[in-house]
Amino acid sequence: MEATLRQPIMRRGKKAGTVADELRGARAKYVIAETGGRDAVGLGGAELITLGGAFAPKKTLHITAIYVVPQFRRGGIGSALLTRMLDWGQAVGSERCDLNVLTNNPAKSLYEKHDFSVLEVKMIRSFGTECAPVDDTIPDQERWPVSRIGDIITPIVG
Repeated sequence: MEATLRQPIMRRGKKAGTVADELRGARAKYVIAETGGRDAVGLGGAELITLGGAFAPKKTLHITAIYVVPQFRRGGIGSALLTRMLDWGQAVGSERCDLNVLTNNPAKSLYEKHDFSVLEVKMIRSFGTECAPVDDTIPDQERWPVSRIGDIITPIVG
């Protein structure tokens, strides 16, 4: 089935208001792919960010979303959405484009076809819900089970 791309129509609601505010500005863009019957089958989103810090600031296009309804995948819609986002980024002066994708995501091949390459590897480790092992040599009143909150380890008082 063939799909066309268009700018989204915003609906009332809390989340729609946020997206509508972004669309009024010049820093974000969303595009919807729809069928001839006007059914939405895909979405592309991107925002302009400036990366700075220790490096010279770079105007960067960050792809926030490329999504295609499963039964419409592998038909070029994702590629069309991504191309639209990349064209917009170049037109507004972005120096580079980035996105996040999980290693096992089949869409990774789409991004590689559009000349994206791996720049960094983010490593994660999952923690169980149990507290740290208890050392039986420490008296009960000195034991502090710990809770991981962000990057800060804090004692649980109780």
